[in-house]
Amino acid sequence: MVRQSAIFASIFVICLAGAGELRAAENRCAMTPQRIEQVAARLPEDIKIDFLRVRDFYALENNGCVWTAHRRDTLLEMLGRVWSHGLSPSLFHLETLKQLTRGSDMSELLMTDAALRYVRVMTAGRVPPAALAEEVSVPPLKMDAAGALAAGLHARDFAAWLEELPPRDPAYNRLRFAYEAYRTKMEEAFRPLSLEGERALHPGDRSPAVPQLAARLIKAGDASRLPAGTLYTPEMEAAVRHYQARHGLEVDGVVGRNTLAQLNTPPARRVEQIALNLERWRVLAHALPPTRIEVNAAAAQLKLIRDGRTELSMRAIVGAKKTQTPIIVSRAQAVIANPPWNVPSSITKNELLPKIAKDDTYMDRKHMEWVDGRIVQSPGEHNSLGRLKIDFPSPYAVYMHDTNARSLFGRDYRWLSHGCIRLQKPRELANILLGGGDAREEIDRLIDEEETVRVPVTEQLPVAVVYWTAFVSEDGAMNFRNDVYGRDDRLKAALRGAGGSDEPARPVEACGM
Repeated sequence: MVRQSAIFASIFVICLAGAGELRAAENRCAMTPQRIEQVAARLPEDIKIDFLRVRDFYALENNGCVWTAHRRDTLLEMLGRVWSHGLSPSLFHLETLKQLTRGSDMSELLMTDAALRYVRVMTAGRVPPAALAEEVSVPPLKMDAAGALAAGLHARDFAAWLEELPPRDPAYNRLRFAYEAYRTKMEEAFRPLSLEGERALHPGDRSPAVPQLAARLIKAGDASRLPAGTLYTPEMEAAVRHYQARHGLEVDGVVGRNTLAQLNTPPARRVEQIALNLERWRVLAHALPPTRIEVNAAAAQLKLIRDGRTELSMRAIVGAKKTQTPIIVSRAQAVIANPPWNVPSSITKNELLPKIAKDDTYMDRKHMEWVDGRIVQSPGEHNSLGRLKIDFPSPYAVYMHDTNARSLFGRDYRWLSHGCIRLQKPRELANILLGGGDAREEIDRLIDEEETVRVPVTEQLPVAVVYWTAFVSEDGAMNFRNDVYGRDDRLKAALRGAGGSDEPARPVEACGM
């Protein structure tokens, strides 16, 4: 991995072919802390550098200048392509660097600051994980940008080293290529689609809006060609259904209010949405291994991804807007058959006590009792956690579980829980976690015995609860989801410097134990 290769790269010596050029550069200037301050004082007010990291970097290089012509050209070429990652080249002083005299001390200083920024942004993002959501629990990234850059400059191939810095996950690369395509669409004229009398368009209808709808679907990649005319044909219905599926809409082939709203989302908004998710990837990539259980709270969906490919997929029910599912990276620990539900105090106070006050049979009917000052629901078919619970450590008492309200998985809107993750196919996931083979029969046996049993998992797979509002599926389909939790706006504010705290979120009890 690049973060490991950066460490090993530090053992490489400077190749002989570049040694003479480097010595010449070192003879021209020396970037001592005092010299760095002097040069920084001459910078325009709108250009800021990370003085401490720059100083630390030059301390590693014995205060010598490092930007030979070859290294400079290599970095400038890379910075010229950062737009394909949803980033502005201005973040890295690109235009200013192009105008500065090659070999000047100001060019040397800004090149170093730009390179350090590139290392940090590509490996850790522009914002801390706390900017992604109100509640975040992610293993910290231990990163030394100055040390990494010093190692990279002495690697055999500086350009290849730079190329390895961004996330390597196939999902990130698919999203990056989609960003490039949508940037092209953004430059094209966009005219909103309108329906006669604001009436929904059904298969078999005729409407003057059909030709424009057909053109929109073809451009979006949901059909290669569609019949001409004003008739809403079966071919167009298939294209609309494909469009609805990749936007998380009800797949009914009817162009109603929700489908029309998605169709009328300008390409510029889609470009912004993709860029925000590329940033989410950079912030979290260090904690997302190629094999993981990934819950996308923005899509209310779970996938087991093994070596970058989906092995198991299912619908999920996640936190409501007021009780959002946090962003968490952890590891599966155990499968609990026939779990009791220890009701959180917040649910007891806000939901159960008013019901109990009105109905003195409520607790008996729901198989609940008071135990040590809190309400506990006994295991069984009636239990809100269903028959299985999958534990993973987190500061928020969030976990995955079965449910006794399975009809809710038939809904398209599944942001309904208090923060925990209800699974459409919990036994399939538990079977994998317990080693497969005869594990399914063992799970069924434990459930049938109706005793609460905790079974440690055979494979402690990473669990990543994330929030992707834009992603590209393995078949190449660009997917968008509504920002139910408002986290796109939160991230935009953080990127503008107007929000996103570095303070860790206060742990809360979401679902009980």
